[in-house]
Amino acid sequence: MWFLYAITSAFGQATRFATSKKLTKNFSSIVVTWQMIAISIPFVLLFTWQYAGSIPLRDPKFIIITLIASLCFTIGSLLMTKALEISPMSATVPFLALTPLPAILIEFLILGTVPTIYGTIGIIIVVIGSYMLNESERKYGFWEPIKAIKKEKGSIYAIITAFIFALGGILDKYMINIAGAMPYLLMWTISCTLTSTILLIFDKKPIKILDQKNLKWIFLLGFLSFATNISYNLAASLTNASYALAIKRTSAIFSVLIGWLIFKELKIRDRMLGAIIMVLGVTMIALLG
Repeated sequence: MWFLYAITSAFGQATRFATSKKLTKNFSSIVVTWQMIAISIPFVLLFTWQYAGSIPLRDPKFIIITLIASLCFTIGSLLMTKALEISPMSATVPFLALTPLPAILIEFLILGTVPTIYGTIGIIIVVIGSYMLNESERKYGFWEPIKAIKKEKGSIYAIITAFIFALGGILDKYMINIAGAMPYLLMWTISCTLTSTILLIFDKKPIKILDQKNLKWIFLLGFLSFATNISYNLAASLTNASYALAIKRTSAIFSVLIGWLIFKELKIRDRMLGAIIMVLGVTMIALLG
């Protein structure tokens, strides 16, 4: 059952990214980020309100860590939405598969934990996959695929997002173990809404939050955000969170397919091959690293 939840989370994340990309044509990145989080609240409340009494509100550590985790998600989502606004899905989303690399670095710095030989091989595979995303550029020189990443600004945003999500993911895993998947999801969603609303208030651009023409897409975005998060939390509560995260990273493959089918993006062979290799590396890290 956990695998079904995890793969649902992966597909939900890919379709959520596609919906975000569509909405960035009419709204700023911060507004789309706020829409994604705030509109998900009614769905979250519908499924988790009965767990409100289980939230450890008197525990300062729980409140502080949840706020930090929600801030990581909000800022990371804002950067990812900006990446989708300016660059193809197939050139940005696969870089989220880099998340285990900074996660391993963070765990090493905090806990002194070093990856196993399989984890190290997994890291190398992920790096090779990121190189293969622009493999066709290699005909101009060995380093051209890497230079192509630097030229695509959205890819840089996605890489930064992977680092931010890595920290947030570690905190999420810790808090799910302490509070449980549903109580944490409820508190986390409320906290994310608070942090995204603060960012929205301080945005200097004219704010347009809703319009009738895009209302169905906005509500779809909120639902997909809810479906992605609740599916992942359920998967993480039923198995090792690393396993759930590895399956969720197959969203890179779904995103390349959506980029090709919906947005008619180019270089799909390179990006699909690179995404598959990166997901294989992530899977090795999760299962054996």
